[in-house]
Amino acid sequence: MQPSRPHLYPAIAVFATVLLALISAHFYAFSMEKRYVNVMAAQMNLESMNGSVFQRIGIQQPDLLLVYGSSEMLNMDTDNRSVNFFKEYPTGFQVYEIAIGGTTCLNIAQDLAALGPDLTGKKVVVSFTPAMFNLDQVHPNAYWGVYSQLHANETAFSLNLSMALKRKIAARMLDYPDTLKDDPLLLFALQQINANTAFNDLAYDLVLPLGNLKLQVMHLQDDWQALSFIWDNPDVKAHIAKHARDIDWTAEIEKAQLDQQNNANNNPYGVDNQTWGDNYQSFKPQAPGSGDMLYTANVQNSKEWGDLEIVLQLLKEMGAKPLIMSRPINGVLFTASGVSSQAQQVYYNKLEQTVQAYQMPLVDFKQFTNDKYFNTDSVSHTSRKGWIYVNQIFDAFFHDKIR
Repeated sequence: MQPSRPHLYPAIAVFATVLLALISAHFYAFSMEKRYVNVMAAQMNLESMNGSVFQRIGIQQPDLLLVYGSSEMLNMDTDNRSVNFFKEYPTGFQVYEIAIGGTTCLNIAQDLAALGPDLTGKKVVVSFTPAMFNLDQVHPNAYWGVYSQLHANETAFSLNLSMALKRKIAARMLDYPDTLKDDPLLLFALQQINANTAFNDLAYDLVLPLGNLKLQVMHLQDDWQALSFIWDNPDVKAHIAKHARDIDWTAEIEKAQLDQQNNANNNPYGVDNQTWGDNYQSFKPQAPGSGDMLYTANVQNSKEWGDLEIVLQLLKEMGAKPLIMSRPINGVLFTASGVSSQAQQVYYNKLEQTVQAYQMPLVDFKQFTNDKYFNTDSVSHTSRKGWIYVNQIFDAFFHDKIR
């Protein structure tokens, strides 16, 4: 005769109650996050940048275009900036910027890895400037300043990425040990992945379930932070006003050209007046070609190319539909700084070769290299005029006119 275990029934009841509460909380959080995701697309906040929940929901929305980038997506907060230009969904969509100044390709790779299978079949834009490739390696503070612990763990414990790609990512993440010192489980996993031996692969496989359990806890925290943002901002309305209109791109460009000229008239290089006064007062032209050797060496040897390849390989493995977008070199300022047009071409050649290997569409705006009103400074931050061309590309890509 089986002994009676009446004490188990209360325990089972408590477990079932907790489980039901968690499931109910998850569905409540999802419904609220989906309701507010378009609002989040119109705002820049850390939850949207460092979390995953709004990005995962956002990429599923038929009227949002996710753009992963850096400061080139943020500067010049005029009506021409993409997030403002498409704010009322004039052609049926809004740009959702996932961008923080200083973002590197390795940061973007982790952001995308966190989306996992949600990327499959979805349009996404990866944006950057040539300045990211001007040094042999971007400053560690840039990577650290944008680092997301959640996205890093999503990458290391992903069940969707190939081990070959994980090894590439792990090797680069280990180059920044300061980001890992407070996350021993992540550090251990990356070390096992990078070691590339049968023993270390086994150790990684053994720790993988623990890593995914940790991720479940982090996802709950992500949900809570998303809900906290919604609760803490009761004045934010979930409804977004949408006003369809035809865009006369030629007229928009002409207006932006005049606007930029009027705001960049205190110097001969097309640099925005405020930027010139703040950063370029001591600028002196250099001898033609005097900077070619250093520039070409830095571009050819930049580690950022390897990180860009990680992004491209990840997009390909996930079956995404990406557009790769580079801003043009500010050829007017570069030439005045001693970097010749022939040396500048090294960047474009390297970029085209890298992206073409993955058969992905690329827009580099190379034809605007010597248009002094496309950029506002030497690091290719976008001007009022440049934004219109960027917006035109986003619009064409969203509407399947760029493949």
